[in-house]
Amino acid sequence: MAYTPEVNQVFSGALRRLAWALDQPMTRTLNDVIFHAASVVDRERVCSNCRDDSVCEICLFGKEEGECYVDQERRVGPSGVSEMLRQMPVS
Repeated sequence: MAYTPEVNQVFSGALRRLAWALDQPMTRTLNDVIFHAASVVDRERVCSNCRDDSVCEICLFGKEEGECYVDQERRVGPSGVSEMLRQMPVS
């Protein structure tokens, strides 16, 4: 990856607490958070505004044979974050 964004203390702390709740490393939790976000946003909007078409075949939003990567991964099972959000009571 050419660019690694820095996460401020507030969001780093939130990520750490999510990781503790899921009993998994922060890196996997961050992947789960991004995966969950990718599964709920408008993929067409993301793709139509993308500025890098060199990695569509591995992009969470890219389509391969009519099915995006997220759809393919859903067959394996929900991410930790998605599962945790499903189990949380709605207030």
